[in-house]
Amino acid sequence: MGTNQMSSAWVVTGAAGFLGSHVVEQLLKRQIPVIGIDNLSGGKWQHLALFAANPLFQFHCVDIRDEAALLEIFRRERPSVCVHFAALHFIPAAMRNPGLAVSLNVHGTQTLFSACRDTKVRRVWFSSTADVYKASEEAHHESGTIGPFNIYGVTKWMGEQLVQLEAAQRPDCHFVIGRLFNLYGPHETNPHILPEVIDQIRDGTHPSQLF
Repeated sequence: MGTNQMSSAWVVTGAAGFLGSHVVEQLLKRQIPVIGIDNLSGGKWQHLALFAANPLFQFHCVDIRDEAALLEIFRRERPSVCVHFAALHFIPAAMRNPGLAVSLNVHGTQTLFSACRDTKVRRVWFSSTADVYKASEEAHHESGTIGPFNIYGVTKWMGEQLVQLEAAQRPDCHFVIGRLFNLYGPHETNPHILPEVIDQIRDGTHPSQLF
């Protein structure tokens, strides 16, 4: 790839995780070249092993806080799109180690955005969370009150602010924030509320015992 020529490849961070691995699969089904990045601290290589022989897929075991490694990948591959899932997203783990949550979710996000800026990535999708909203019994809306109540929500709100800053400084680029709620399905890497509720229903245990 020439130094100034942008490819059609998409970068997916957190590629070996729950959501990232599904995005990798769907992109490859559409014949889109994918550059998967994951430090495998939470993600699982077996989620990606099926794609290892696919010539459209390459994987890098890299921490998103490693500025030099990220720049080397981005400058060599010149991706056009970045989908950013990599984070410490399991809330109990984030609460046990808030410093790590801030380091990965904020510092790591800024390092990634710097690589995107350096190589002129034109489209970025950022995985945020419904935890940025103030707790409420009412349905959340995009314009709802912001009030994260745990360290994970705080770090994702800070990540959203980094997205807003990049978007303001790079008006020729397209940035999207996705505030994800409770998702479930294959490739789960941590226990989450909906799978636990479903398992308890199957076992005949009343779901209210979770709370």
